[in-house]
Amino acid sequence: MAIVGSAHLSVEEQFLLARLAQANDATVYVPAHPGKGDGLLISEDRTPNYRGALVTGLTPRAADANLSSLAADIDAGKVKSVLICREEVSTLGLPPSTLAKVRVVVMATHHGVTTAAAEIVLPGLTVFERSGSFINCQFRLQAFAQAIPGPVGVLPDAAVLARLAGINISNIWSELAAAVPALTGLNGALLPTEGVQLDPQAWAAHRFPETKLLKFAPAVNA
Repeated sequence: MAIVGSAHLSVEEQFLLARLAQANDATVYVPAHPGKGDGLLISEDRTPNYRGALVTGLTPRAADANLSSLAADIDAGKVKSVLICREEVSTLGLPPSTLAKVRVVVMATHHGVTTAAAEIVLPGLTVFERSGSFINCQFRLQAFAQAIPGPVGVLPDAAVLARLAGINISNIWSELAAAVPALTGLNGALLPTEGVQLDPQAWAAHRFPETKLLKFAPAVNA
């Protein structure tokens, strides 16, 4: 089994996906979404929560430039099933012809090439329809709140992933605080407005793409 995670997932969702990967001995890929920064408000990393993927243990390495290595494993018959969360993998080196060789489950908010290739599609909620937390380029843990209701009957992504991972969603932050050293003693549901600054030193050797912005400078520079 392989899992394509995402830096668009919340901290809570990434942790649950990491637990699911561990339980199934699955290899995890987190695609990079780089772009040109403007030194003001636009970052070189177009995702909001790559640091979350590192902190929660969803991935220990730099974001994958593409999914060519996963495609090669599928072609070689090393991967039989793939869970894809919030990524349109057809633009990342996984065309429908490759996905047709494996069983595919997709969690997504919009229909696309990837969902069309899936055996099972789990409907997800947009960032405006769910709550959670992100870790920004300063390694600051910040909460975001649901702004509008989602479609009737659609569960939050975290609730779906919790069921798949066999975790009680109501205990998610107890699990996070106990399992993730950087989050010890924290509760994402009770964060102050300004968030909580985490210690970035564990990732001091990691290469990040961001440069200084108007009001934010990365806590760990490339």
